[in-house]
Formats: sequence, structure tokens, C-alpha cells
Amino acid sequence: MKRYEELAERVRGLVEAETLAVGDRLPSIRRMSRQQGVSASTVTAAYRLLESQGLIEARPQSGYYVRERCCDRLGAVPVSQPSQDARVPQVWEVAHRLALQARDAELVPFGNADPAPQLLPSAALLRRLRGLGRDAARAVSYGEPQGELVLRTQIARRLVRAGCSLHPEDLWITNGAFEAIHLALRAVCQPGDTVAVESPVHYILLQMLQGLGLKTLEVSTDPVAGVEVSALAPLLAAGRAQAVLLTPAFQNPLGCLTPPGRLRDLVELCRRHRVPLIEDDVYGELHHGSERPTAAKAHDREGWVLHCSSFSKTVAPGFRVGWIAPGRFALEVARAKFVTNYVSATPQQLALAAYLRDGAYERQVRRSSRVFADNLLRCRDAVARAFPRGTSASAPRGGLVLWVCLPEGVDAMDLYQRALARRISILPGHLFSAQGRFHSCVRLACGHPWGERFADAVAQLGRAAHELSAG
Repeated sequence: MKRYEELAERVRGLVEAETLAVGDRLPSIRRMSRQQGVSASTVTAAYRLLESQGLIEARPQSGYYVRERCCDRLGAVPVSQPSQDARVPQVWEVAHRLALQARDAELVPFGNADPAPQLLPSAALLRRLRGLGRDAARAVSYGEPQGELVLRTQIARRLVRAGCSLHPEDLWITNGAFEAIHLALRAVCQPGDTVAVESPVHYILLQMLQGLGLKTLEVSTDPVAGVEVSALAPLLAAGRAQAVLLTPAFQNPLGCLTPPGRLRDLVELCRRHRVPLIEDDVYGELHHGSERPTAAKAHDREGWVLHCSSFSKTVAPGFRVGWIAPGRFALEVARAKFVTNYVSATPQQLALAAYLRDGAYERQVRRSSRVFADNLLRCRDAVARAFPRGTSASAPRGGLVLWVCLPEGVDAMDLYQRALARRISILPGHLFSAQGRFHSCVRLACGHPWGERFADAVAQLGRAAHELSAG
């Protein structure tokens, strides 16, 4: 992180702690420069960054002030309270149809939770592919079933930042996080088993569970701190779930981040009851703060955590490269991998290994995270300005999705249809529950740089929500 970004983070912390309140004047550029021991240009860059994010504002001939943000008027998303019955998800057809519509390039892409193509290091990765040179023969041959050692080594080094002490031999390369989670479920479950999940939960995970013939048991989830240990504990004690599937870091769609203490308790709870915990960590690198969150795998001492992730949300969705650290279930995962596709594509692995090795990956992830953080702030502010009174929204500290809860009585599917007529894609909340909950919620993805097109789209969504609320 650059010095001006570090300074901006410190000022942001003061604002969020209300040490600096709305309307307070920030120290002048000269004074802040002396206080922090940095150049005036560093302070100027930090202030401009905070201004672009809507946190402060410049007043002519006066200086910079903490800005009132409309998003402060939004209510807090409530803790979910799902029923405790396990169900086989029935979301495949509608989720598949709506997700395909969300990928229509003609629509404003609030429904598509992928990073914008212009944010991805396409040219840099293609240079690595072209530069394979002496590895060309290796690149077009069958690789190692476990994945290329050079890439597994780089991944193991990256995971040190997440608190994990893993050897390259602990990792298996997969075709994205999707296959990693699929392999994990096949390794630890049999058809008819029940898997405990967050509520709401990503619709793709529900589709996967449905395809494997597994039941889902939705667990009460805090929109800030993640799944509630007190709700999960009695379910595991009663033997009601054979596996737990969680996204502790910036869960999709809530964006919640499970604190280290709660995460440690969850890992210990699963260990005590000998229930595998499948960790989806695909958003873990996309934190908006100065430190990457600790992974659940970091607290795993006996191999009950199956850690899954990929490069799809950070640098290369099209490369389809992910990984799994299966712990004590390595043999079961290996068997499932062998009968699925045996090996993962080699050229992409070698190119990514080179990209990670020269430090470009770290710079790319921080750049994307800054864009996503800015997008979410602006989108949240726009929702607060445009949507009806009584709307609440999540406040993610990472990732790229926003969960919006509309006033009671406003049907998200109706809003979806009106949005589609306006050439805007969103995803209605009922897709994110096997129980058909969240009918008044929508997910807005913020993976594209903010601009007038997106601000206008939120304004249109707000008008449509007002019409539904009045009706």
C-alpha cells in the first residue's frame, strides 16, 4: 500500500470512529504534512482519494471537511432468522435463467458479480503466456494431477498473509473455486446428507447442492459478523448437518466478515463435532482495509477445514484456476479429481505462477480493491438518496456486492422486472435462499468503475421502488 493510501486509511478510521465528526474540518495540508512526517503531495493525494470516495469534501478558500453521507440514513440489515428445516434447494431453473440475463452486455451490470474486464491485467497475463518459451512443451502436455508445483508454491506463500502455514503439497489446483467446492462436497458428503450454510447464501452454491442431491440447512447470519455460532452449535450437536459450507470473508451476498474470535470458535465447533468445514475464500484478497483477513484454515490444527479459493475475482476469471487445501480429506478429493478431469490446464497455471512471482499480483489486487471500495461507497450513497424510506443496506468492508433490503411489501421480483425493462440487471433476494426467503431484498454487484451510467441506473431503480412502495 502506498503512503497516501495508508494516510487515507488512518483518516478514514478517525471518521468511522467518529473522532472526526460530520462537519469537522481536517488539518490543513501543511499541518497534516508536519504531523504525519509526509510530503504535502502525499497529503493532497490522500485527501483527493477520500474526496473521490465521498468521505470528505473540499470547500473553496476553507479546506477539507468531513462530509455528510446519505448512506448514513440507511437502516441496518437485520440478522436473518431462517427456519430450522433442511431442504433440497429448488433454484436451478430460475437462477440459471436470471443469471444468464444478468450477463447481457447491453444491461447495466448490477446483476453480475464479476470484476470489469478493464480492471483485469489482460495484457500482462497474455505476456506471461507468450513468454513461456522453454516451458512450451510442458505447457501443452498433461501436467501433474495435483497441479504445477511452481503455482502451488506461490499460492502457499500468498496464504501466509491469511495466517495459513501450508506446504505446496497441501494444495490441489482446480478449475476455479467452483470445482474446488464441488470436490470438497463430494469428498465429505453422500447424496441425501445435509449441509449447513449461511442465510442468505450464494445461489450458485445452492445450485451445486441441488445438483449433488444434498439438503441445505440455513443458519442465522449476522450481516456484519457472519454466521452465528449460537445458532449453529445446537444443530451440529444434534447431528443435523454432515458438513458446514461458509464464506467467512466478505460473503456473497451480505459482504459480512467473520471476526477472528468468532471464526476460531466456528473451527473449534466443527472440530469438536467432527464435521467438515468447507471454506469459500474467493473474496478474501479483496479487503478494503490494510490487512487481509485471517482464513478459517489458519485455525485448523486437525485438518477439518477444506479451504477453497481461486483467481477468478482478482485477476483472471477466464483462466479458471483455483485451488483446494483439503486437510484430512486429501485422498477423497484426489479420487474425486481423478474421475472428474484428472488435471487442470497447464498454460494458465504457469502464466499465473510467473505473474505472482514478480509481484504484479499484489499491485493488481490492491488496485481492484480500491475500485470496489469506492464503487460500494458510491452505490450505497446513491441507494440512500434514491430508494424509499425504510430501505436498509449492508456495509461491506471487502468484496464487491451490496445487499439491499426494501421496505416491507415491495417485491424484489417486481423490481427486477421493472429494472430489466429499463435495461438494468439486478438479482432478486429469493434466489439466495432454499427456503424462498428475502422477497424484499436485492443484490447489487459493484465490479465496474463507477460513472454516470451507474448513478443514473440506481436513480431509476429508486424511482421504480417508490412506485412499488406506493402501490
